[in-house]
Amino acid sequence: MKKKFLKIVVLTFCAVLMIGSLASCAPDVTVKFQIDENTTVERMYEWNTTIDRPFDPQREGYAFNGWFYNDILWDFENSTILDSEMILVAAWIHTEHIYDGDCDVDCNICLEERIAPHSRDHCEAKCNACHAVKDFDHDYSTACDFDCNVCGFIRIVPHVWDSDCDDTCNAEDCDFYRNVAPHDYDNACDAVCNVKGCGFVREVGLHVYDNDCYDVTCNVCGFDRKLPPASHTYQNYCDSICDVCGFNRVAPHVWDHACDVDCNECDFSRVIVHKYDDCEDSECNTVGCGHERVAPKHTYTNTCDTRCDECHALREIQHTYDNACDEVCNVCEDVRVVNHYYDDCDKDEECNVCAAKRVVFEHVYDNACDDTCNVCEYTREVPGHQYADECDVICDICGFQKEDAPSHNYDNVCDASCNSCGEIRTVEGHIYDNACDSDCNLCKEIREVADHVYTGTACDAPCDECQVKREREHTYSNDQDIDCNVCGELR
Repeated sequence: MKKKFLKIVVLTFCAVLMIGSLASCAPDVTVKFQIDENTTVERMYEWNTTIDRPFDPQREGYAFNGWFYNDILWDFENSTILDSEMILVAAWIHTEHIYDGDCDVDCNICLEERIAPHSRDHCEAKCNACHAVKDFDHDYSTACDFDCNVCGFIRIVPHVWDSDCDDTCNAEDCDFYRNVAPHDYDNACDAVCNVKGCGFVREVGLHVYDNDCYDVTCNVCGFDRKLPPASHTYQNYCDSICDVCGFNRVAPHVWDHACDVDCNECDFSRVIVHKYDDCEDSECNTVGCGHERVAPKHTYTNTCDTRCDECHALREIQHTYDNACDEVCNVCEDVRVVNHYYDDCDKDEECNVCAAKRVVFEHVYDNACDDTCNVCEYTREVPGHQYADECDVICDICGFQKEDAPSHNYDNVCDASCNSCGEIRTVEGHIYDNACDSDCNLCKEIREVADHVYTGTACDAPCDECQVKREREHTYSNDQDIDCNVCGELR
């Protein structure tokens, strides 16, 4: 398309030159305009005249730089024709590369090579522009990359691992990381992974044992080690700490009895205390001991002290008082609570035992109706509790309340007034079956009522007031009579 355009431009320029030459005078000199290596246009001019400047030609990828004659830029305004034949050569400046197509890599002008990527739908297809066939493989970022960077083609390619425990791919330029199961070790103290091909060595501590004498099982992982038969080493039978491993054992001393001071196996001595029943006991009670001592006597704080200060044994003693009413012991000054004895509350001023004087008090009674003094049990004459009636439970004088309150006295369940106190209660009243009923259904009290009133003539006609049928037998003339002589009812 570009070359065709160039030919059109050249033909147009030639036509313009031919038209100009026909309009000029008789030609004397032929002037050739060489546009490029393949295109030249001729024009006739007179001798010793100037040349008309033609239109600047155009060329794809170049910029026009003037007409040159013998490598000298021709001056159309001042220079004249002096030769019989002249060739003006167009000078061009290269501005852009020209290629045959979008996929052409060599410039048609300067032959400079370019990188021209083909346009393909995928890596194995022909170029959409030039239909060239691809001569290279898919493009992947790494050896383990599964999708082509050019066409997106997906391939199946495995990662490369050193072992099942390896978490980073070893392929070139591939840093793929995977989550894998932890290394497999025999126990917490095992340093080398058991997975095939792994052999990873980790930093772990040594096995931990309780001691170096006989413990064969590691406290961390349970590993059993092999040890020669050995036992702890102690200085003597009673030594509790092993000289080798420091193991602490319970090693009791050996005594003849509980009161023995010196151990029978070592030189350890202890402080003991013999056991006696009390201060007067002279032989130790510990089994196997039998130690005898000179028994001391009981020790008391004072003559009245009942408990020994050493063995806490009790004794019976009696305090010494001046009289039965004396409160303070003459020996130990122990204070007791005593009561003086008087004949009564309101007259006797002197104690019958110790003759101690007192201030006379009045008798003390529970209430105004109480006849016995609470202090001296003196008995006075009082009328007793007073109640308003037989049903009253609170004394009118002292306010005393009876524990067993009496109930009201009524003639029957329908009686509203108490027979004892006259108190009125709320009752429903007598209840009768009907207006002609004379006996109350509750209390059976009989009232006066009129006889039944029957308007009907039938022997079993209902009462006009209570609807109770009257009881009257039918009367017939003979056994064959069918209608009652009284009411005429047929049978």
